[in-house]
Amino acid sequence: IRCGDTVMTIGGGTIGMIMLQLARMGGAATTILLETNEKRFALARALGADHVLNPIKDDVQAALQTICRGDVRVVIECVGRAETVENAIAYAGKAATVLIFGLTDPDCAIPYQPFAAFKKELTIKTSYVNPNTQGRAADIIASGRLNLADLISDRVALKDAAKAFAPGPRNGKTIILP
Repeated sequence: IRCGDTVMTIGGGTIGMIMLQLARMGGAATTILLETNEKRFALARALGADHVLNPIKDDVQAALQTICRGDVRVVIECVGRAETVENAIAYAGKAATVLIFGLTDPDCAIPYQPFAAFKKELTIKTSYVNPNTQGRAADIIASGRLNLADLISDRVALKDAAKAFAPGPRNGKTIILP
């Protein structure tokens, strides 16, 4: 991320909200979050999203033309689904970087059109387990510039820990209290 970039984060879960904040810290001039759970919209705006779009309800391509003339410089995919990875590539502007951060199912296959990436001059990167970044992450957290407290939506007692693992949508992280 370079100073002045327009950065799109796909997915407003905990990781997406952290990436949104890091994009702002990294110099993004405009931040866009794509998220389907509208209960997360207000938090996303509070954490630095200039624009929050629901890709199911909103015409994302038209919105991008209005917001930044389609010039999304960095797209950070934080969902880990084939369709969101495809969307990350589709929404990326010319000479953009696409970071596939979300972890897909090991058998997930995504159709890829090299010519489309070539026409846009895309750089496509993936994340990986990196034990050498923990110190930097701890420093960012210690700086107080990253808001993690608001990402905790629920707190449950240890005796009710099963509730924390129940299936269903969440609005943030659940903390189990001893």
